[in-house]
Amino acid sequence: MKQQHMQNSWTAFYQAIAQALVPYEIQRTVLLQWVMHVAQHYQLSYLLGKNLQDICPFTVMGMFNRGMTQEKRRAIATELAEFLKVNVAVPQNFDGIPILNNQSSLFFNPAHANVSNDIEQLWRFFVLALNYAKQDNLVLSQEFCVQYDQVSAQYAVGWNLSMGLFWLAPDHFMSLDSQSQAYIEQDLRLDIERKGSKGRCRGQDYLALKCTLLHYFQTPYALARNFVELALYAWQQAGGLKSLANDNDDDLTEIETALQEVPIESYDLVRIQQEGCFLALAELEKLQQRLLHKKNLILQGPSGTGKTWLAKRLAYSIVGHQDDAHVVSMQFHANTSYEDFIRGWRPVADSNGQHQLQLVDGPFLQLIKKAQQSPNDRFVMVIEEINRGQTAHIFGEMLTLLESSKRAEQHALSLTYAKANEKVYVPENLYVIATMNTADRSLNPLDFALKRRFAFATLKPCFNQAWRDYGMQHGLSENLLHHIADVTQELNQQIAENPYLGQGMVLGHSYFSPHSWVDHEKQWYVEIVESEIVPILESYFLDDADQVETWSMRFLEWL
Repeated sequence: MKQQHMQNSWTAFYQAIAQALVPYEIQRTVLLQWVMHVAQHYQLSYLLGKNLQDICPFTVMGMFNRGMTQEKRRAIATELAEFLKVNVAVPQNFDGIPILNNQSSLFFNPAHANVSNDIEQLWRFFVLALNYAKQDNLVLSQEFCVQYDQVSAQYAVGWNLSMGLFWLAPDHFMSLDSQSQAYIEQDLRLDIERKGSKGRCRGQDYLALKCTLLHYFQTPYALARNFVELALYAWQQAGGLKSLANDNDDDLTEIETALQEVPIESYDLVRIQQEGCFLALAELEKLQQRLLHKKNLILQGPSGTGKTWLAKRLAYSIVGHQDDAHVVSMQFHANTSYEDFIRGWRPVADSNGQHQLQLVDGPFLQLIKKAQQSPNDRFVMVIEEINRGQTAHIFGEMLTLLESSKRAEQHALSLTYAKANEKVYVPENLYVIATMNTADRSLNPLDFALKRRFAFATLKPCFNQAWRDYGMQHGLSENLLHHIADVTQELNQQIAENPYLGQGMVLGHSYFSPHSWVDHEKQWYVEIVESEIVPILESYFLDDADQVETWSMRFLEWL
């Protein structure tokens, strides 16, 4: 209901404002006069004292899309609507609408604007984008890509351009502000190509991502159904109003008050399934119960079975919401030590720049202290590739404290690097989830004492209907998916029966699970086989080139 309310309350207004700005491309002097009047009235310092001789439409819309109180945003928006003779109601709230950084609210450099054509180009692109939103065709699409690349490379534009596009046509364009980027990449597991100027995306990459998101909106597991809802979810995940830069202390008071009212979206096992897990809900429930009972869980399995991906999301389900302040991740490796994980001596610079050795808490001890201070909340430590490190050495006395029956203060122990009168215990509300790859036999065997303190769950290749549905939702044909499943399962059977390989070396489904929409499935499939599957086969069948050739041909015979 909230998303629908948002869409009805602000999108029409923004679209009307954008359309009403178009005639002012040839009346910019009048528009600039109004801008400076408003800037003076509301003391918008970023516009004052700059000797502005021109103005662009994105900067005008940005005047009420900056870090300030909702009251001030409504007031400026109201004055702009009156100036432009827009009769659509001004939004009562601006939840989820991306805003400009207060320190970077201009889309051009005032010092160069009078001698460059940057503002002219911004106006041309603004009008083009509005036309493209009304009529999506190949000619406008190509022109959009060309101008997008030109404009985004201009001084002070960059990623803000996507924000401006979202303002002027939120039904047609998505914002790629920092919050939205994080949500798209981390939560939706979609790639954002960054091959343009200064590591930003190009116009063609922007439209490709737009196409991928439109397909995602149509899937049954999609939480967002349009770009407006996507921006709202991103905003909520980032903590709502906490990201705003403020003009003054009065703004800060309102924002801090509003923050307390921002709802925290729950995260559960159903959400894990919606995001692309192929395990049945009953299996996920079993994993969760093992973790709740034992306090410590290891997800083991062959490469490509989604261990790391599931570990993080299972942690969120334990915490109850997606919050990285309550979920801490660390990867073990050959050089990981007790000092890295628990506590050790580290050189620390003092106020004079002189380095002295001090005891510094590692991530696990830091999380222990957080959990002790907030006994009503749950905290999770995620350890990737736990068997890559010398676990007995890394955990030290924590091996004893990890045991579920000793999660109490009366079992506290002194640390190897203890402070005066200090004893440590692992509280009941702290959980550990680790991953372990069964394919690499060169890794360290787990210490038996550690094994006893963990529950184990083995993830297997999952080429079921849920996986096929996911593939089709990302642009793969049912025919190709059936072929992949048949060949991979046949290969895995041979690998499992091979005494030199075994079940732990089979191929997982993740190799064939695209993270974004696939436009050219043949090209995508050949690339996966040649760059990922064939090298694995070559390592498995070192002395049997015929086997490598046979299986390579079996995978590619679908073509």
